[in-house]
Formats: sequence, C-alpha cells, structure tokens
Amino acid sequence: MIASQNARAATIAGPAANAPRFPANANRPGPAEAGHADPARLSAQLFQLVSTSLDGPRGIHPQSFVCAFGALAGYAARWIVHRSIEAGDLDDDFRTPAGVRRPGVTVSAHVDRHVHDLTGPSYAAALVPDMIAAGADWLPQINAMIQHNFMAIDAPAYPDYTVDARHLPQIPPQALLLMLWENTLTCLRSAPEAETTAQQALALATVKAANLYARKVPLAVSGQLALETAIAMSKLEHGF
Repeated sequence: MIASQNARAATIAGPAANAPRFPANANRPGPAEAGHADPARLSAQLFQLVSTSLDGPRGIHPQSFVCAFGALAGYAARWIVHRSIEAGDLDDDFRTPAGVRRPGVTVSAHVDRHVHDLTGPSYAAALVPDMIAAGADWLPQINAMIQHNFMAIDAPAYPDYTVDARHLPQIPPQALLLMLWENTLTCLRSAPEAETTAQQALALATVKAANLYARKVPLAVSGQLALETAIAMSKLEHGF
C-alpha cells in the first residue's frame, strides 16, 4: 500500500508533487554521500517513517498524515534549541526538569526564533507557493495567530483549528508527536547537519503528503493544518 501511495505522489498535482528532488546525475555523489546536509534525502526517510507508522487497515487518514509532519516540524525546532544548549552555545537553560510533564508554553527568545522560522524560509517557504497557487489566503491569519495566541504566556496547548470539523485529524497533534518523535529522532541524529536541515526536510515531506491527498483535502486546508500544528507543538514541553 505504501509503495502505491508513494508512486501516486509523483502524479498527483503535477510538478509540485516532485518538490523533493534528488541529483539528476545518479553517477555523481549527492550532498549526503559527500558528508553534507541533504534535506531531500532526509525528507524521503521521514516520509517513509511516518507513512509506515500511520498506515492501518483503513489506510492513512490524510489530515492526520499532514498534522504528523507539522507536529514533528514544531518539536524539531525545540530539539534544535536543546542541542544548542547541550553544546554550550546558549547560556540559558529553559527546559522542563527531567521527569516533569508540563504541556504548556515556554517563553524563550531562542524558541520564538525557531517558531518564526516555521512560517519563514525553513518550513513555510516550501509550503506556501503551492498553497498560494491553490488560492490560499490564510497565511496572514497564521502570523496573527502566532503573535496573539501562541507567543502569549497563557497560550493554549493545542492548535485553535479554524478549518471545517471534517478536516480535523483523527489523532490529536500531541498524540501524533508522542507516537512519532522517538523514531524520527533516530533519523535526525544520524543525518548530517540535521540542525540546519530538519525543518526544511519536514517541509518537503509535508508538501509531498499534501500533494498526495490533494484530491481529498484542499491544499489550502493541508497548509493551514500543517502550520497551526507546527506552531503549537513547538511551544509544548513534554519533559523528554
């Protein structure tokens, strides 16, 4: 089933579905083979991992599929900051103590920067062109939501979805994150320079997922689900 879905991703929605591109010359070593960051290759690994994890007797639920990548992108932003703390590149340590599970908002300039990156060049830039082409006009609303909701000290722990109820994920984003993060972390830890490629790789995987199910879920809806989930999950602290 996964193989047939991956094959369909190359045909649905035309050229946009082929956003993650590998080197044209197969005989020439790609960036990853040369020991450099390769977001496209990492994105393919992440796509396969999430596909396998969420596939069931009834197939994959499209909205949950998209939200899974959003949840992972958001938490990857926190992971990048954690790595900087562990490396001694940041002086302040804002993390929840080990063993404490407090799903809430952590106010940190470092996290805020990566949250903004989720709607900037590293994540949203891969999503927005397809969404704009589909007639999406919700990006300003997303930015307003970041400023007035998720950056606030009393921000909600879950996304405030503004899409129709029939497009909500079957599994809450936080549950998706808990299900997928540990396996995803294995991919990220083994990927060259994942601190600089994680969000872009997840963005490419999100685009592929959105294009794969574009006939069932409008691209504008997938984009909004992905961004709202990414922003909200980047503000959660799970204590692991």
